[in-house]
Amino acid sequence: MSCLSKAFSLSPEWRGGQLTASIRRALRARGAQSTGELLPKTIVLTDQTYRALLLRIESFDDTPEDVILRLLRQNDRAPASPAPDQLRGQEPLEEHRAEPERAAPGSILPEREYWRPILAVLAERGGSAHANDVIEAVGKRMERDLLPRDFEELRIGEIRWRNRTRFARLRMKERGLLSDRSPRGIWELTPDGRAYLSGDLEV
Repeated sequence: MSCLSKAFSLSPEWRGGQLTASIRRALRARGAQSTGELLPKTIVLTDQTYRALLLRIESFDDTPEDVILRLLRQNDRAPASPAPDQLRGQEPLEEHRAEPERAAPGSILPEREYWRPILAVLAERGGSAHANDVIEAVGKRMERDLLPRDFEELRIGEIRWRNRTRFARLRMKERGLLSDRSPRGIWELTPDGRAYLSGDLEV
């Protein structure tokens, strides 16, 4: 979600006739005839909502709309909860299991452990490099530190450690250690990133 913004405009799909069932229900509940009456064309997210969206990214190129639409469609597909009297006499329902991709704490390398290897790789390449080159070099540098679950393939088809390398880059951009103005596909050190790598800066 490299283009994530805390304020974003809704696409025509949201404002036109292609409404999800969730939006239709909301319209009926509010007595509105169109999404324009229910939702403003621009939404400003709170910090809490912004962080919640970040946790639900499936692809690095996800936009806020991608995440929200995906959640709405999942909600539309979810079966209605049975009434309590319908459960009497039935076997206990199987406990909800966490998705295989959600690794337990300690079973994967902490994201912050990727920071210095990423910064070191960029420093060795003069301060900037293509994302794929950085990720490959980070993988070789961290090979002995990665845990078994770091090598699992995620639902999106990417190996976990590679995906976490991308998220580590996103966090470092937020902290000012990597540039947020570099060309698409290029990762670039900032002065603060160099200072953090040398131990002269704590974040």
